[in-house]
Amino acid sequence: MNQKQTVAIVKQGLIAFLLITIGFAIGKEVTLRRVQQADTENAGPVHTAGMNKIVVSYAHATQRCVNCNTIERLVRETLDEQFAEAVAQERLAFKEVNYQEDTLFARNYAIAANSVILHRIVQGEESDYQQLDRIWELFRDPPAFKQYLTDAIRADLDTLPEKGA
Repeated sequence: MNQKQTVAIVKQGLIAFLLITIGFAIGKEVTLRRVQQADTENAGPVHTAGMNKIVVSYAHATQRCVNCNTIERLVRETLDEQFAEAVAQERLAFKEVNYQEDTLFARNYAIAANSVILHRIVQGEESDYQQLDRIWELFRDPPAFKQYLTDAIRADLDTLPEKGA
């Protein structure tokens, strides 16, 4: 191979690298704008004007492992088994959040790993929240996990003002 051919190949390689880099930069910018738009539309727990309720948020990453899916399943089972009436009365709601996509949610609640958060909504606004830190130590013991979650939800529900109060 002569020097002209080598220069031509290097030049074509640099142009290809430049075009790929520009493509990635544009893609990243478009993705960031979509995420920021989603953040402003979906920044907190479920809000319902004037309602008093507890919202159970399960915050998870985009890539989900077996343990993460187990935690979500246990949360849903607990709500179905222990709180069906409260869900039907709209005093309790469930929200699934991908914290890697909803970065504002992640920042607001300091989420760095999968989490279960109880949001106390009074008159349609979040008045308090509680992050249930023991989910990772209890998920391998479903009865203990469900009892931990049930106790936390029940304590919040029992002190929640009645509708319109």
